[in-house]
Amino acid sequence: MQSRLLFVVVLFFSISLQAQHCHTKEMGLKGKIKKVTCIYYAEGVYSNNGWSPKDSAKFTYKTESYYNAVQNLDSLHTYVNHGGKEKLVTKKVYNYSRSSDVSGLEYDFMDDISYDLSIQWLDKNTYIESAKDASGNNRMSSKVYLDDKFHIIKREDELYREGELFDHSITETKFNPDNTEHAVSITENKVSNLEYSLDEYVDQRDKNGNPTKKSFKNGINSFRSIKYFIIEYYE
Repeated sequence: MQSRLLFVVVLFFSISLQAQHCHTKEMGLKGKIKKVTCIYYAEGVYSNNGWSPKDSAKFTYKTESYYNAVQNLDSLHTYVNHGGKEKLVTKKVYNYSRSSDVSGLEYDFMDDISYDLSIQWLDKNTYIESAKDASGNNRMSSKVYLDDKFHIIKREDELYREGELFDHSITETKFNPDNTEHAVSITENKVSNLEYSLDEYVDQRDKNGNPTKKSFKNGINSFRSIKYFIIEYYE
């Protein structure tokens, strides 16, 4: 009887975690989101009292995120600019069960590697997303920390290639208490011993009040990169 009660409590807690959290809240989006296209430009130029891409035809990368009815990621496609054309480099697909754990698949078209994905909640504000290939020598993990507003305030990223630590970064983000649309992030790369900061501002919003463009200023190198968001909604 006690073991059955414990199972019910754990199941209820797991379902509650998923019910409280969704991926669109992490991005600060509102409404029933169906798809978000993010276009990133590494180089921006200042003109007409604003920032814009140096060359709008040459994006650095583009992501297409598809969301299910409860606003969690169904799939994520990432493209790069290859000779002036879009080239699909990775694809992620997620599967959600009745618990807080999530499984999925990721395929890296550049290195021809297939990964098993998983998302596991540690508590109501912390989860780990992991990916590994069949050998286990190629793997990635991201430990994500959320505040009570579902902002990502810290993440720890590790990447292994052929069993060797290839990248290890820790990013901490602080939001302006008077303006939640302004955040400052500091990233420390443990492998290359580099540290850099980013100031993020929402410059434009669509008719529903969602961000459509964000600009990022590197606080050390004093250049600005641009992100555009194209948001589609469920009818």
